[in-house]
Amino acid sequence: MKAAVARRIRQLEDRFGSAGGPSFLVVTSCVTLRLDPDTCVRILRECGFVPPDGTGGIVVVHLNKIPDGLNQDEIEKYLREHGAELCT
Repeated sequence: MKAAVARRIRQLEDRFGSAGGPSFLVVTSCVTLRLDPDTCVRILRECGFVPPDGTGGIVVVHLNKIPDGLNQDEIEKYLREHGAELCT
């Protein structure tokens, strides 16, 4: 029984990418963002809020939660300070 459960868990991990398989990154963004989404994700990765590629799992980055009217430097600072709130 335990072997069957362990096998099923491995199958689910492989299927949903939570066991070191493919990573899925979903980014929500607004049109008025003054910093491109790729740069934002790179900054969030540097800070440890987004895992590196190939580690498995699904991450959603909500760039649309960044306040309007920030310049590039302010957006970078906001990402570094509030990255945990933007990533789920």
